[in-house]
Amino acid sequence: MLTPAAERELDSAADRLALAEGVGLALRFLASAEATFRRLSERPWLGRRRSFEHPELRDVRSWRLKGFDNWLVFYRASGDELTIVSVVHGARDLDALFDGPEPQS
Repeated sequence: MLTPAAERELDSAADRLALAEGVGLALRFLASAEATFRRLSERPWLGRRRSFEHPELRDVRSWRLKGFDNWLVFYRASGDELTIVSVVHGARDLDALFDGPEPQS
């Protein structure tokens, strides 16, 4: 399951890629995201535990999109449920993005 914020981020990233590099790359990006989400749902422990200070993000993990290694998926796994919290470019200031009083994702 994607949060509304994660869905917006994914759509926005695909739109930017389509404009800058073409629709083919944007479609590959979305396919990679879908494959990554599926893999994480099967093996949620794969991702690296993150240590953000914001209480809502204390149990978040991250994993890279295959073929798009600069893009990170932030997710939470609980029982059989996987929640994609955010999909962001790794060049962003992640601490500023996620550690503020209100996460910006």
